Amino acid sequence: MMCRPMKPVFLPFLFAAAGTLASFAAAQPENAALPPRENAETRLALSPFSPVEAYAAAQPAFPPDALRRVVREKTIRGENGEEIIRFRVDAEYFANRPALNREIFRSALPARADEKSPADTLPPEAATDRFIADETQDCLRERALTGAGENGVPSIPHEVLSSARIFGPVGDVAPACVFFWRFAGGAHGIGGFACRNFSLSEERELRLADVFEKGSAPVLLKALEKNDPRRGNADFSRGESGGGSPFPSKPEPTENFLVLRDGLLFVYNHYDLDCYAAGIIVIFVPYAEISETLRADFSERIRRSRRAEAPADAAR
Repeated sequence: MMCRPMKPVFLPFLFAAAGTLASFAAAQPENAALPPRENAETRLALSPFSPVEAYAAAQPAFPPDALRRVVREKTIRGENGEEIIRFRVDAEYFANRPALNREIFRSALPARADEKSPADTLPPEAATDRFIADETQDCLRERALTGAGENGVPSIPHEVLSSARIFGPVGDVAPACVFFWRFAGGAHGIGGFACRNFSLSEERELRLADVFEKGSAPVLLKALEKNDPRRGNADFSRGESGGGSPFPSKPEPTENFLVLRDGLLFVYNHYDLDCYAAGIIVIFVPYAEISETLRADFSERIRRSRRAEAPADAAR
């Protein structure tokens, strides 16, 4: 089956966003408290999280002093001034929740093969610096083995983009999302979203088993298929991996989801549902369509008001 780009998917802008995000990051003070988010349009235009933030926009934000941001932009150059590797890191983290920060930065700063992430042992700022140093060393070692280019033509520089956002709380739940993208040669880079949801009262990650009652899969599957943005697209094959395609076409429940005020947002990265050209696909499922399958304690979590509690987050 030929795979053609899907009209509803949104990822093509992300590669351009890598460049605009660099300019944005360069203007931000390192490790400062977050500025007020009064200019939502500018934030969306500069962020690789635009489609996710569009769904989360209605949620009240954390107080600015409850969150921090680490920003790094660095370019490593060779002997002749040529770019070898570029780093852009712009990641939010909690001011006073180190256990949750470790979980966020394990996704934002992924471990190298057979090693731990720097976030396992270091705070966000130091972990970011260690990650950049380790990645640089690996890139320079590979460059020494493979050469700077062929026939005098410089090689295309490697590039790493890592960004993390913590969205406004939904009752007791803080949804967070990491976007990580790496180009190390070839036709295109590889990247995607890692979504996490944290209980603020228990300081632990919530999984699908914390959201749904047992036996809820059929209802969730139906809701995912109903809300799949590819429905009605002429390019979308409705068969299940038919026509010789190695990729599934029907969405299955995934742990890569965000708890939002009005529903759950399921995120499918490249190849999760279709070929690379299909992009990253998000499916929003309103609570109204799955209310009977939600655990009672989860429903209680998202009903709790954090308006009185959230300011205390900054003072912990």
